[in-house]
Amino acid sequence: MRVLTISLALALAGGALAEPGALLEMWQGLDGDGVADLTGSAKYAAGPESLRFLTALDYEDLGNSYGTQVTALVTAPATGAYTFFVASDDSSELYLSTDDQPNTLRRIAQVSGYTDPRTFDQQPGQKSAPIDLTAGRRYLLRVLHKQGGGGNHLAVAWQVPGSTERVILGGALLTRPALTGAQRDLLAKSAQLEAERAKQRAEVEAYMARGETIPAGLTAKLTWCTESLPANDTGINVLVDQSHQTQFVVLWGLRGELRGAGYRACTSDASLGSVLTPGKPCRVRLAVDSLEPFAWWPAAPFNVVITGQQDLKAQTYTPAEQAALEAFIKAGGGVLVFGGRPADQAAADGWSLNQMLGRYGAACTPTAETSPAGRVAALKLSADWEVLAKGQGGAPIRARRAYGKGRIVLAEGNAPFNAGGNDAADVAAAKRALLRETMAWLAAGKPPVGGDGKLPGIGGVGIYPELEKRAGSVLVYYADNQPASVRQLIDRDLERGAKQVAAWFPTKFAAEPYVIVLCAGGGGGWAINPRPKAAAVIEYEPLSILGVFGHEMAHTMTGPANAQGKVCGNIPFGNQGESQAGWFQGKLNALFSGETNQANRNCNTYLEAEQKAGRKQDLATEYETEAARKVFGYGNQWTKMWYAWQKIEDRYGPTWYPRWYWVRSTRWADDPGHRETWDECIETMSIAVGEDLFPFWRSLGTSGLRERCERATFQGQVIELPIAPIDNGPAGNVQLGPIGDYTKPIRPLAR
Repeated sequence: MRVLTISLALALAGGALAEPGALLEMWQGLDGDGVADLTGSAKYAAGPESLRFLTALDYEDLGNSYGTQVTALVTAPATGAYTFFVASDDSSELYLSTDDQPNTLRRIAQVSGYTDPRTFDQQPGQKSAPIDLTAGRRYLLRVLHKQGGGGNHLAVAWQVPGSTERVILGGALLTRPALTGAQRDLLAKSAQLEAERAKQRAEVEAYMARGETIPAGLTAKLTWCTESLPANDTGINVLVDQSHQTQFVVLWGLRGELRGAGYRACTSDASLGSVLTPGKPCRVRLAVDSLEPFAWWPAAPFNVVITGQQDLKAQTYTPAEQAALEAFIKAGGGVLVFGGRPADQAAADGWSLNQMLGRYGAACTPTAETSPAGRVAALKLSADWEVLAKGQGGAPIRARRAYGKGRIVLAEGNAPFNAGGNDAADVAAAKRALLRETMAWLAAGKPPVGGDGKLPGIGGVGIYPELEKRAGSVLVYYADNQPASVRQLIDRDLERGAKQVAAWFPTKFAAEPYVIVLCAGGGGGWAINPRPKAAAVIEYEPLSILGVFGHEMAHTMTGPANAQGKVCGNIPFGNQGESQAGWFQGKLNALFSGETNQANRNCNTYLEAEQKAGRKQDLATEYETEAARKVFGYGNQWTKMWYAWQKIEDRYGPTWYPRWYWVRSTRWADDPGHRETWDECIETMSIAVGEDLFPFWRSLGTSGLRERCERATFQGQVIELPIAPIDNGPAGNVQLGPIGDYTKPIRPLAR
């Protein structure tokens, strides 16, 4: 498939003359990623905030939390049946009229969720039914597009009668609709704003290149993404503190529940002392077109703070944080604390959460109580506390008290307040009612903050850690409560780890440093793909931090580009997915732990799950499917993939992996959005290693593959591919050596 693209242009129109192109109307600051989030908003009803012209129905990188409406008249060059296609990130809907009037518009195609750029075969709804058009007639076409966060793009193509090409709509076949006087005024204003924005972007790029957080003065000038006010807005600002244990169920789950209840919620991985002083600079991310730079932003005042910890090994509540929280409560703030159960009395006495609670006459004890949330801690309370809930044994598990002008609630965990997808309707309703009741009581100590409600929320968290350390090409953000062992890791190992992953898997990075965001607690992280690329790491053990960092960094890496500097083609299971991330996580763990006497990620264990299931897992049809997880366990598809890669690496060495990516980008240079079938994927892999890998992959139980690939064409040359002599025996040890020249054919390792 050949795709023609024309860049986005912004220009002023004069009068109502018919001009080629399309009109793009834009709305910013809209939550959600569905088209209904655009069309159902009050902003949409009020009219667009800016206008621009397109020379083709193809654009990308316009920012985050926006919606667009693109309108054009399309002229049919011939009489016959046309097929239309749409691709977008996030959702879109494509409409076409039966003439040049809007009252006959009907939806002909759509994207639910997102697709890869200019890729038109990922969802059935992307393709219209054949539509008969008459030569020379004009038809009104309209696209609605809603972007939430992350990557963003839109493309509309058609297939004309007698052709199999899908061509991006553009050029003289598109005519812009005539503009009203008000639209021309808005267009002129939009052009001025665009020119100013270009200057600001240049400033932003300069700060990013130096690895500097944008100063507050420039932040104030930028049109950046802040969430719209929640429905039924209460005017109450809530800080969801995650600097003592970052948990996805709170970071993203409970925060969503708070917004659903009308509260303005902002999550934070910065220490409490750095965010509880209104106006004090806090580190956030902004949306500046396709960039998401870090910037200093004045902290908002908050009515309520939610904090908590269940993992006693997680980062502590420092004395400074405890004092800041106490001052906040005395001044009228409310605090909801999610407690946990220490293993014994010694652990309870040494736990910083209990030391903080001791200021208010409370503690979480090792004594277990049974509750609907499971086994939770019995609370030790002074007479100042009002008991709200007891366990089956009769001991208190939830309580509240007034303190100074403010209030505090100590609860058994987040579960009683946090409705989940598996909750029955009545259970979810009860949890939401409890959340509203609790928040209303806590917020009663001072008036709602109100105002315009600007709170940050880009990149997975609202406020990022306040401290930083530059280590060569790596920039680390961390909170003041990180222990000495983690600070030593920052100084000693992270830059080395980043350089090693980049050496194993060469990727063209932007000029700015790679960012590591150290979060609290243990157990995971997430990748932040927009520039500046970053990895958020939720860990406190140094070796685990390195492993998760390697995992999240690999999620952002595209691998070697082709001779044109482009990364092209997509594998069936995702170029930057969990398999790749886990592969390099395993290598980095082995490098720093010294445990190199086993296969990467101990992948030989995949056989145990298959033996238990009594059959082989088919990676072509059972990769990351819920049905397969019920049979083989949650992660077996990744372990089996790592086994296959380790067996290939046993024969060809570590250069095979980056060469595989380079061959794919070279092979699909003329069709960069191509998504390979499994058969094409294994053919690309066979070209990369110079031997036929089909028999090996078939022996693993992979369906839909041809028996042999005796020869293949690559770069205009026919390559003979003898069968790769790889068996199903145990995989060898992890390989940590340097890679070679991945643009040249590789030979099997000498044995």
